[in-house]
Amino acid sequence: MSAFTTAAPGSRHDATPPWEKTDAGFMAALPGAGAWLATVADGELHVIRTQDVGLWHLSVSHTTRLPSWDEIADARYRFVPDRARMAMLLPPRAEWIDVHPRTLHLWEIDEPGSTR
Repeated sequence: MSAFTTAAPGSRHDATPPWEKTDAGFMAALPGAGAWLATVADGELHVIRTQDVGLWHLSVSHTTRLPSWDEIADARYRFVPDRARMAMLLPPRAEWIDVHPRTLHLWEIDEPGSTR
């Protein structure tokens, strides 16, 4: 994984926010755990990364709004290995867990025959 200085693929903007590593709290004990913070013009972005059964999970939140596509893409390509295929899943309502109004989640999807 590298620290990008240019925008993520598919981004409409050139600048990426300056990320700094923060305390992951109780999540620090989880495999692959990490937490980052970026100050942007209208608040703060927070990222938490973990692995569950070897697959990556990324939570991206903003203090006052939903994160933008560019912010989600930047976090994905910055904090998860490029070989991972990530998706935003919309499960049945009965399966929603920890719904937070300003957090979006990306999950690695394990494809049959992938070269993980």
